[in-house]
Amino acid sequence: MSLLETETSAKLTALQLAEDALAYRQHRLSLPCPDCVPGRKCIDHVHDEGLVGHYQHACDQALSHALEGADPADIDRIMAPGSDVPPTAGALSVLTLARLRELAADGPAETVFDGRRVVIELDDEGNIAEYPLPEGTHSPA
Repeated sequence: MSLLETETSAKLTALQLAEDALAYRQHRLSLPCPDCVPGRKCIDHVHDEGLVGHYQHACDQALSHALEGADPADIDRIMAPGSDVPPTAGALSVLTLARLRELAADGPAETVFDGRRVVIELDDEGNIAEYPLPEGTHSPA
């Protein structure tokens, strides 16, 4: 069972696709080209430059769409300006944190992380605390 809702996963997939397309075109622009000369790029690289702008816009839109309704404080904490957190990784972290808070809002809750059972709960400051459950035990949740 996925921790995130299907719609949220779809938004993250769209963001990852845009991010990958952008990275691919940026990488192509960084490669040496025998057809490019100082002051003039070849037609392929001119095309790539145009696509970079479109893909950057698509990435920005997909990130905004994925983070709709997310806590601005979480976004700032995880994706601080100047940080090198990739957009998809940052959005996944923000949305996972929100989902964990939602699960633990009414008290301890059991879930699975990396194939192991854990209990999560909110501490007095609203932070997530995670406690592993030994095999064969029942959670207090």
